[in-house]
Amino acid sequence: MKVDFAQSLKTLDGEIVKEGDKVVTLKAICQAALLGQYQQEQADGQDKARRWLLAVTLKDGELEITPEDAALLKKVIGYAYAPLVVGQTYAMLNG
Repeated sequence: MKVDFAQSLKTLDGEIVKEGDKVVTLKAICQAALLGQYQQEQADGQDKARRWLLAVTLKDGELEITPEDAALLKKVIGYAYAPLVVGQTYAMLNG
């Protein structure tokens, strides 16, 4: 499935979310979540290496990802973020 990782997140009022003067994109959210470590997860070295590899392959723009990659992204985003981010990113990752 193709996903546009340059998509920006928005507030409930439709304003673009920024950190300082930088727009928060799906790519940034995914990379941060992939590189995090979570108490509720028992990731081994192989899982962590897979997450790192996916994080470095993400780019600003469209990228073809597998359903397994989308599921992994949803899992780690669910661990890392609040509902405002989770809801939007899940919708973006569903294509």
